[in-house]
Amino acid sequence: MKRKKHKNTSHKKTPMKMSEILLNYAWGYAIEGQTDPKQRQHFMNVACTAWNCSLLPDEDCHRTIANFVNNMGATGGLQADDANMLALSNDLHNLVEYKREHYSLIRKLVVSAELFDEGGTIRCKAASTDFDAMVKARQTREL
Repeated sequence: MKRKKHKNTSHKKTPMKMSEILLNYAWGYAIEGQTDPKQRQHFMNVACTAWNCSLLPDEDCHRTIANFVNNMGATGGLQADDANMLALSNDLHNLVEYKREHYSLIRKLVVSAELFDEGGTIRCKAASTDFDAMVKARQTREL
């Protein structure tokens, strides 16, 4: 009888979960120092929008950010003044740049990312999908 060899898995590095990656990515922008859970979630949503935009080619990314800011401005009420919309645009562009520099190999599209407080520790529950596979599947269907 042939013996099965066991793989040595002790040296393998466990990849971070997407929720952990997003929490690290958005920490300084969305979470750190923010005490209001609704504001924290709002900023996390903006960070996720930037993450998703970063997956697009530059021209599409810039156009998508401009459309997002315009839509936020149109529906934002009193807080949607020119200064806030310019700050939002700058934040999105900075977050895109940060994602591309620090997480360039991760090509996951964020579907949702919900922040929650677990005993005084902020956690994230995220859903994502493979962006490149999704684009490829869509292109195949269009042919």
